[in-house]
Amino acid sequence: MTTRVLTTLLRLVLLAGLRRSGPDPYITPPSLRPIYDFVVVGGGTGGSVVGARLAEAGWQVLVLEAGHAPPPETTVPGLSIALYFTDTNWEYTISPQKYSNRYFLDRGGRMVQGRLVGGSSSMGGMLYARGNRRDYDLWAALGNPGWDYESVLPYFKKSEDFQGPLTPDAEMFHGRGGPLGVTRSTKLSPVSEAFLAAGRELGYTEVDPNTFNQVGFARSSYTVRRGVRSSADDWLRPALLTRPNLHVLTGATAQKIVLSQSKRAVGVQFAYGGQRLQVRVAREVVVSAGALASPKLLMLSGLGPAAHLRKHGVPVVVDLPGVGQNLQDHFNVHGLTWTVPRGALGNPNMLAGALQYLVSMEGPFTEPLGDKTTAWVNVGSGETGWADLQCHVLSQTPAFDFGLFTTTLLSISRQKYLAYFGPILGSEGFTIECQLSRPKSRGEVTLRSSDPDDYPIVNPNFLSHPEDVNTIVKGIKFGLSIANTSALGGRFGAKFHSKPLPGCGGHVFGSDDYWACYARHMGTTYIHPSGTCKMGPPEDPTSVVDENLKVRGVAGLRVVDASVMPTITSANTMAAVVMVAERAADLITQEWTGYSPRLHK
Repeated sequence: MTTRVLTTLLRLVLLAGLRRSGPDPYITPPSLRPIYDFVVVGGGTGGSVVGARLAEAGWQVLVLEAGHAPPPETTVPGLSIALYFTDTNWEYTISPQKYSNRYFLDRGGRMVQGRLVGGSSSMGGMLYARGNRRDYDLWAALGNPGWDYESVLPYFKKSEDFQGPLTPDAEMFHGRGGPLGVTRSTKLSPVSEAFLAAGRELGYTEVDPNTFNQVGFARSSYTVRRGVRSSADDWLRPALLTRPNLHVLTGATAQKIVLSQSKRAVGVQFAYGGQRLQVRVAREVVVSAGALASPKLLMLSGLGPAAHLRKHGVPVVVDLPGVGQNLQDHFNVHGLTWTVPRGALGNPNMLAGALQYLVSMEGPFTEPLGDKTTAWVNVGSGETGWADLQCHVLSQTPAFDFGLFTTTLLSISRQKYLAYFGPILGSEGFTIECQLSRPKSRGEVTLRSSDPDDYPIVNPNFLSHPEDVNTIVKGIKFGLSIANTSALGGRFGAKFHSKPLPGCGGHVFGSDDYWACYARHMGTTYIHPSGTCKMGPPEDPTSVVDENLKVRGVAGLRVVDASVMPTITSANTMAAVVMVAERAADLITQEWTGYSPRLHK
């Protein structure tokens, strides 16, 4: 049975047994108040958290979300990747890349971003990884006081509701009772168990990377509570049911921030059902539209690089050269594949697993079906306590479904897919993927036009920095060393798919030049765009917001999402965005009331 058919069948089976509890508590335009204390643009990961926290403080808050309520299947961890092919995804595209993405359609590809309440936390892969303490110490060193690890750790703990036992040493790093459920994977597949054993064979210890030791091999932690996805909607939905001062309008796409003559944010213009509407704000507009849409909205509002705005006929309000610049993402290499004898991996029956989930809320669908284990290691920079590479193993190959799913997911033409994976079509096996955790390449997000309906141009500029090429080559070789252990490759009788990749035949197979060519062809986004409204000090001409997340040159306007990261965290970004939103809510509360909520350190 093909993966696409199987995925559709599983969704139908699960949908038949799933129901959301109660009606969606969202408003329609007739219920809008004439003015709100705060208007939050974007009900995604950051916006849901900051909107709920501001309402908790007693203010009148409106959250504008372009998408709609999370559909019932978003609650099922095992269906996460199926949502990539629905209208819950913005479906951004990557512009043709100069140095990478050569095997993908138009040398670009897909950029998945959540378009629903809770954003990507409601439809992404659910991996909960905060990154390294040095990520945040670097933010502070770059001129952002209050963003060092010791200062942000309480906000990670405040947001978290860790499920399960912890050692006393680990307990001090985790939170209990917060909105976001976090569960460490316990249902390891045989290949995931072998992955951890391979790490031990290579001299690495098993760690909890969200504690004091952040380099090693780990059981993945997910945003799951008792078999159900936990997301930023776990802040917003309970607040909506108990706080009449909080409104959420779905299906509302922000078009422009309304600015006064004195350069103060006084409202938001948005589209809803074919109408152009406007809402006024008394205190602040908080932009939480994500690292691709937030810079677009600022630029459409006249806040951005002056020459670029004039090119598209947008009147310049404040010349902010850094808006849309500094785009960073984790670059991921696909396709490193090992085949095994049929049945060797013992993968579960997915249809039986779906039925088990419906009957008892147990089985494989209580966790994401992808990577159960992750390795954070340093292969290039020499800073042994700070990972520059993240790797994981998948207990399937890109060839097992004959390309019906993989070609769409990765944006690879059928012809190119068959040219490389043809010899192993339908084979069982496993794949190891490695990502750059601390990329040095920088890209940009720019306007396509002044039309708010036009998507921005997204250019990550992957592998434009030579150190990224060197690190990912070392990363590929590290991935090969994992598979070559007796614990992993030896246990399953694995055979590496050693067909030279078309386009790289001019290099000696297995040489550094070959793997550099392979990375430039088979590498693309790990869908963690960040940094496009960079936080920084006033002497940095490319900074967009200050350490309080206030947009420079404008009053009453902040940005709260992954775009404010001056440098990307060395792990998946969702946990960090939640932390940023929790801290932003405190910064705003303190400014407007003089009261700072107490945090347990």
